[in-house]
Amino acid sequence: MSRCSKVRNEVLKEALRLRSLRLSVLPIGQQKKPAIRSWKEYQENAADKPTIDDWFNEPGFGLGIVLGPVSGNLVVRDFDTVEAYKAWKREYPHLAAKLPTVRTKRGFHVYARILNCKTKGFKDGELRGAGSYVVAPPSKHPDGGRYEWLTPLESLKDVPLLKVDRTGFNREWGVTESHVCELVSKPVCEPVCESVTAASPEPPVEDIPSEAIRAIELSLPTSEGTRNMKLFEFVRRLKASPQCRDKDPKHLKPIVREWHRRALPFITTKGFDDTWLEFLNAWKNAKFPTWGIDETEILRGVDAGPLPIAATQYEDPYLQRLVKLCQVLQRHAGGAAFLLACRKAGTWLGMHYKRSSKWLRLLTMDGIISVVTPGTKTKGARYRYHGD
Repeated sequence: MSRCSKVRNEVLKEALRLRSLRLSVLPIGQQKKPAIRSWKEYQENAADKPTIDDWFNEPGFGLGIVLGPVSGNLVVRDFDTVEAYKAWKREYPHLAAKLPTVRTKRGFHVYARILNCKTKGFKDGELRGAGSYVVAPPSKHPDGGRYEWLTPLESLKDVPLLKVDRTGFNREWGVTESHVCELVSKPVCEPVCESVTAASPEPPVEDIPSEAIRAIELSLPTSEGTRNMKLFEFVRRLKASPQCRDKDPKHLKPIVREWHRRALPFITTKGFDDTWLEFLNAWKNAKFPTWGIDETEILRGVDAGPLPIAATQYEDPYLQRLVKLCQVLQRHAGGAAFLLACRKAGTWLGMHYKRSSKWLRLLTMDGIISVVTPGTKTKGARYRYHGD
């Protein structure tokens, strides 16, 4: 076998292995660009085996992984320099020890799973999420050498689902001398200084109930643009708390102030008065409580343990995982119906929302779930799970 054929078989074998892990892959051509006319469809649905066989039957192609929901919410922090990676590793040694990691020509790629993560550039590299792809081993680098796994990606279940602000991925690590001078020259009253101060954790207010502290922790924004959604979620979590749900909302002001204080690093509306007004409006409008769970906890439940017996009658792995998702949501909801939108199910499970909508209809027709409250264009339906 020629060296070219051996390399081609190696890339094809790895592409099929990654596909078996429910990842969406691409052929990579010159200058690390996709070697196909359009890769948009593979941001929603992974290519099948015959397509992958056709792609990698051509010599010289590298291997790419499409990031985001289609690949289980996989993201990559690209460190362009060894120094930047080592600086991150010193502060997050527990993550550096277990997250899948690739040695590149110049630095490192570190993989994790993060919900609703988009690509963001830094001076020391970038954080790549939905709408992006990454070149993966055993691809050749255009400037020589190969991408090489240091900590292999063996299973998505082994890649923890994290929140971006707890990974260190959303900040710069390879700060150059000129960048240090730039920061030092800024007036101390600029918002960058205020944000650093606000981001430092402080002890919780002593009089706030433990359930309210938990509601705060589960509903903090993680990026700009999520403030209103997270504030409404915060209200629904408080309404699920026996310590808070029957109180006059005016008595909850210290709790809301604590939520606002912790949210400051991630919101553009800095004034508490705006938050307080929107909290009062949300308290009046929120009809259903949220039962103390977050998205990370839900997906961990989906990944943990065996499939429900009800799921084994189906062949499609996405449909099987949808049954498991409904089981997990019902357990958290207790005796109440659980809320699920087809778009949210698609995001969680890495499939197009039209496909998740189709499978939800099938589960309803098969009696695995039943609709308690129909959904609308802006709100998901409420279901009960009967699969067990």
